[in-house]
Amino acid sequence: MRPGAGVNKELPPVGDIHVTGIVNVGGFMEYFVLQNTRLSLVMRLSEIIASSVYAAIKEWNRSFIPLIQREQ
Repeated sequence: MRPGAGVNKELPPVGDIHVTGIVNVGGFMEYFVLQNTRLSLVMRLSEIIASSVYAAIKEWNRSFIPLIQREQ
């Protein structure tokens, strides 16, 4: 996660993977445009990202074979 990226603030990244969700245009008056972005759009995008990450982790865990079973 890159905190502050939506309002051009330089803050350190958090975590090992990065997902960028673009909810509106950039450029002139970015902060004003971001303030007028519908919250439902941001929430829908976050739900899609979260469910995608969950599905990927679930699939990875399903295909994971523990080390003990590999030796047999």
